Amino acid sequence: MTKCPNCDKTIPHHVDQCMFCGCVVRATQGYVEKRTNVCPNCEMILKDTTEICPSCGTNVMYMARSTKEVMGFSYSGKAPPFAWPLYYVISGYWVLAGIASIALPMLVGIEGGSCFGIVQALLGIGLLLRVNRIRRWVNWICFLGLAFGLLSIGFSLLALIVDGKLGFEVFAFGLMTVATNGLMIWVIGLTQDAFDDFD
Repeated sequence: MTKCPNCDKTIPHHVDQCMFCGCVVRATQGYVEKRTNVCPNCEMILKDTTEICPSCGTNVMYMARSTKEVMGFSYSGKAPPFAWPLYYVISGYWVLAGIASIALPMLVGIEGGSCFGIVQALLGIGLLLRVNRIRRWVNWICFLGLAFGLLSIGFSLLALIVDGKLGFEVFAFGLMTVATNGLMIWVIGLTQDAFDDFD
């Protein structure tokens, strides 16, 4: 028998983890990995990766370790809770927009589908499957789209002088292009921490 270095209770010497507090005791490696925190509001014992106390709802993110840190990776920040759902919504949009640009010409009676539509749908599927190489390609495509959108906004200022309606349409198109591409770049950046240590 031995004492747990975290809660000081007696535990069998052959166990790797204290059955009282969850502390991992690896005597052979000579270190202890703390696995618990205490909620400052209700004093519930929590895993040290817990971000919100399940008992009282207190935000304990400042005390929590990231899963990367627990796994031994370096840690630079967490994706906020909305990042992955937003990522999947935008990735799904890429798939649907690609399919639409293939199907619409066929429905209207124009021969030949859109080559870009096929590429966009395949990239969207790669995004949904979280293929990091595809994510990088999409990031570069979005940077080019962002640059194109900014140029469109600049061109729209000239078009406003020549033809007000055309200038407004070009401005709206440029603004939408900047917004959609910028959003995709931002969301890929938010979720990139999940990939950095595996490439």
